[in-house]
Amino acid sequence: MKLFENGLIAIGVFIGVCLVISVEFYADFFGTSIEPSETFAATILGAAIALVGTFVTIYAQAESQEKARIERDQALVSGIFVKFQDMTNNLYHFRKHIRDSFEENGTGDQGNPGLFIRALAGYPEPVFFTVEERAVFLRYRNAEVFNDVSQWAPIHNSLLNAFKLYGELRQEFTLKTPATISGGDLGTSTFTSEEFKSVAPIIAQLNHLATQLQERCERDYSECSEAMMKIRAEVQEICKIQLDLECPE
Repeated sequence: MKLFENGLIAIGVFIGVCLVISVEFYADFFGTSIEPSETFAATILGAAIALVGTFVTIYAQAESQEKARIERDQALVSGIFVKFQDMTNNLYHFRKHIRDSFEENGTGDQGNPGLFIRALAGYPEPVFFTVEERAVFLRYRNAEVFNDVSQWAPIHNSLLNAFKLYGELRQEFTLKTPATISGGDLGTSTFTSEEFKSVAPIIAQLNHLATQLQERCERDYSECSEAMMKIRAEVQEICKIQLDLECPE
């Protein structure tokens, strides 16, 4: 808007110069002398300087605003990349936690993952993207990366919430099932048929949720890693830097 106003000013100055020249020439031509006066020459020189100065100012402002926009975009895409790194790192550790639980269970019953996959000891913070962060790639006409930025924070946060729910169910289950610790952190619980009926629904929920967590961790980590590599390519292009990055398999 500012550049548009400056353009109008420049046009106004130009029109003013033309009018001054026309009037002065008319007066001189039909007056006592057809030679241009000193006032006429000074007016032309002053108006020309003003016109050139206005155009130079417009160009400088346009260049300054373009530089500021580029710097703002560089900061935005750098922040987006850092958030994608955080999400990918969280998903990697989620997946590792599930894989380690299966490995520790060894040859035990794999059909009830809710009984041996422990809750996380702590939870990372959810990730959110601002409207400006989500929209920045639209300016670069990259719809694919725009879609990645728009969808991955909700996907990451939903998996985070699923782990929190699983932790709450595991806590509820352990409070209802006293266990005998036989070694390390391995516990054994014995139920009568009536006692088992009271905990069976929780076990079924845990197994179902644990299976979903396992599937989601494998899929989400793989797909988020691919999205992060696409973000990296955009960061390198926009910020004019080189980023060396590898995602563990």
